[in-house]
Amino acid sequence: MMNNGGGKPSLREAKLEQRKMMYNNRGQYSYTWQTEMKSACFSNPLFCCLAVFCSPCVSYSNRQEALHGDMRFYTCCQGLLPCSGRMKEEQCPKVCLCLEVSCCFPSSVLATRYLLQDEMQLENTKCDNCLFNTMVALQGLACVCYIASMFEPGLREAAQTVDAVADLVYCSVCACMQTQHRDQIKFRNENMQCICPIVEGNPMLAPPQAVMTANPGLTFQYPTINHSTGQAQGVPVPGQGYPGQHPQYPKA
Repeated sequence: MMNNGGGKPSLREAKLEQRKMMYNNRGQYSYTWQTEMKSACFSNPLFCCLAVFCSPCVSYSNRQEALHGDMRFYTCCQGLLPCSGRMKEEQCPKVCLCLEVSCCFPSSVLATRYLLQDEMQLENTKCDNCLFNTMVALQGLACVCYIASMFEPGLREAAQTVDAVADLVYCSVCACMQTQHRDQIKFRNENMQCICPIVEGNPMLAPPQAVMTANPGLTFQYPTINHSTGQAQGVPVPGQGYPGQHPQYPKA
C-alpha cells in the first residue's frame, strides 16, 4: 500500500525510512570496540574455542547478556528481519531465541553486533570490514565454483577446496566476532557510562510491539546512563529488578 496524495506514509514506507535512519546513525558512530576482531582469539582463547565448537549456544548467551538479561527487550533478530516482532516473541522469548540461533545463526550474530553498536555507538575498524568482506567474497566464490563445476566436471575438486576454505574462514571470523562481543559486553557491564544509545526510531532497542500494545498505559525507555551521577537508569540490578520504577518498564 503506497502513500497517496501526500498523506500519512504507509507502514512499509515508515519502516524503510526507519531502517535508513538506523544505517545513517551507524555511520556517525565513533567509539571503538574494546577488542579488535583480529586479536579476539588471543584476548580470550578459551571462549573463542567455545565459539567455534558451540557457536549457537554462544550466540544465545551473548544476546541474552547484550539485553541486560531482560528478555522483554527481545525480538527475532532484534528488528533485523521482516519477521521481527511478528513471531509472538513476547510469549516465549527464550524459545524464540533458541530457534533463532539454531535456524538463523548468521543473522543472530549480526543482530547482537548491531545491538551493541547502537547501544554504545561503536564503529567497525577497517580490519573488521576487511574480514567481513573476505568472508562474504569467499562464500560467493565457492558458489560460483560449484555452478561452474556443473558445466565443467573437472572443476568439482577445485570447488570443494574453495568451499572448505570459505567455511574455515567463516567459522574463524564468526568465532572471533562472538568473542569480541563477549569482551565488549563484559566491559559495558563494568563501565555503564559507555551506554549512549541513539534510541529514537530504533526497533533494535525496544521490546516487541505486542508487549507495548498489550499494556497501553506503559511507557518505555531503553537502559541509559545518567552521566552526571554515573548511575545506570533502566538497567536491571541483580536481585533488585528496577528500583523505584515501573515493575515492567522504566518510566520515561
